[in-house]
Amino acid sequence: MDYELRVREEIRRLERLGWTDWHRIPVDGQGELKSASGVDEDTISYPSEAYESSTENKQAESFWAQHRAKEISNVLSENRADVLWEVGAGNGSVAIPLRTMGFTVIGIEPLRHGAEALAKMGFTSYWGLLETLDLPSNSIKVIGVFDVLEHLADPEHLLREIRRILEPNGILITTVPANQWLFSDFDEAIGHFRRYSREGLRTLLDTTGFTNHDIRFMFGFLVPAAFLWRTLPYKLGRRRKFNAIKSTNERHLEFSKTINPAIAFVLRVESRMRLLTGLSLISSSRK
Repeated sequence: MDYELRVREEIRRLERLGWTDWHRIPVDGQGELKSASGVDEDTISYPSEAYESSTENKQAESFWAQHRAKEISNVLSENRADVLWEVGAGNGSVAIPLRTMGFTVIGIEPLRHGAEALAKMGFTSYWGLLETLDLPSNSIKVIGVFDVLEHLADPEHLLREIRRILEPNGILITTVPANQWLFSDFDEAIGHFRRYSREGLRTLLDTTGFTNHDIRFMFGFLVPAAFLWRTLPYKLGRRRKFNAIKSTNERHLEFSKTINPAIAFVLRVESRMRLLTGLSLISSSRK
């Protein structure tokens, strides 16, 4: 079944439950951008210049995005789910690789540049906050929140709304940056309030009513490099702005392409292990 047909079936299913879909905002391309309501983007702890309203997203091609999507796809496949509602979908760093794996992602994004870029790439994309969509209670099987919770001063508010919307025994999939001791100017520039320990993420999920957590580290091999290149200079007083960090990340992305086979091998090994630490945590929980 193709993407558009799956989306139409999903929207019609929710409309039968009493939901009112939102009007489309015209954009170039074949996707749909729908506005749930106006958003005060100045209150969002993420640099809007990170998104370019275009049909390209080089980050989606990176080993990081590809491996993260593979781990997410494993959770979806294990639960026989082919449709994912993604909160904070940005400009498609998760949605794009998941689409190539055969999954249907419907995006919700509070920054218009991100939501618009996602729509131009052929996705149904809602510009707004999850709570303004007023989705029916107990209606959605899987919701994903990928590298979003760390941008929220009060992540409990979002998680409680997600729990309301999820169907009984529904699944929440999350990724977050790991280990507060790795906090650096990268985290400050990108708008992070915090990084998470495995225990801290578990406590947050417990507090908001989720159960049956599977929480695992990813990208353990990158911890020494992150400490030496980001955290240690930060502790010694370095403070970079977002554009400088973006430029550095783009250079690292180009370099990583030259050693992709080695990185892919390491990640395959890591995926078979229960890592003791990492740069990121991935979790799946149930309502």
